[in-house]
Amino acid sequence: MSIKKLFIFNNSFIYATNATLKNDLHSHYASSLLISWPNSFTIIDEAGLIQRSQFAIIGSNTKHRIESENSNLIVAQWDPHELEFINQLSWIKRNHIHILSWDRLEHLRDELDSVIQNELSCIQIYNLYQRIHAILGTSKRKSSNLDTRIRLVCNYIQANLLEPLHVRILANLVELSETHFMHLFKEEIGIPLRRYVLWQRLFGAAKGMQKGKSLAEAAYEVGFSDQAHLSRTFKDMLGVQPSLFLGASSGVSIQLCN
Repeated sequence: MSIKKLFIFNNSFIYATNATLKNDLHSHYASSLLISWPNSFTIIDEAGLIQRSQFAIIGSNTKHRIESENSNLIVAQWDPHELEFINQLSWIKRNHIHILSWDRLEHLRDELDSVIQNELSCIQIYNLYQRIHAILGTSKRKSSNLDTRIRLVCNYIQANLLEPLHVRILANLVELSETHFMHLFKEEIGIPLRRYVLWQRLFGAAKGMQKGKSLAEAAYEVGFSDQAHLSRTFKDMLGVQPSLFLGASSGVSIQLCN
């Protein structure tokens, strides 16, 4: 029986499945954590390097594609600048794929099995996610390493997706010239402003569809010009069409976790 589960949190999501997953070369703002058992999955990078693993971290803005079959798979993606975890460690740095040992997770095998086999709450999934991060040496952040002006802009963007998010407006918000603002934003976030805005709109659209909105309605409500614009962005950033994850025909069980 094919199982597909998607847990959507404020700035992250966790996808769990035992179905085959193959996507095209893509990159996105989020950092990714991938776990596969009992078999390995395949990661192919932009240069065509093929690596097999059961546990890996893919840094923000890293071009890659994934192939997984005949195995359980968990994919977690999160905003690398969220306050929840300590400052960037080597395994989530930009443009980097880090292969980790399955031995670190062996003691969590029963809990990982339960993600696929049982109906778990958002809290149960989140607690498991926290334990996995703890294995990697992370803990709660005491302060942010992100420039406070850029964090202000990011918060503004997330709260105003339907509004025109022009460079001039955002630069004025933090009293910087447009040129200085664009340079600082890319230096801090790692991707251009436009791509960051698209990622946030994509995330917002996913939440809208979970609430019963159609693809077109979800697209308009977060500032996409039309449904096709949303579909192109989804394919560009996740390597698959949105129908694979969202909508009644996808077969994905979705939980919106606040």
